[in-house]
Amino acid sequence: MWSIFSDISRRYPFAMTNAAITFCDICEILFRLHRLQITVKTSDSRAMKWAKYLGFVQEGNMKMYSADKEDFTIMGRT
Repeated sequence: MWSIFSDISRRYPFAMTNAAITFCDICEILFRLHRLQITVKTSDSRAMKWAKYLGFVQEGNMKMYSADKEDFTIMGRT
């Protein structure tokens, strides 16, 4: 799942969150997935909280993962 939100979409956090949860649920059912996985920039506390709210759990840290050597967290939803 990949997300970039505009300022307009940030005005509707409940709608965006419900849409994201529904999207994850539909993907799991439609494609018979047993797991979804995302990476989140560790320093982005808002993104980390949102991922946890969507049902993802922290599984590990990836040190200097990005091109600019920022740390990321790998998260999964089963």
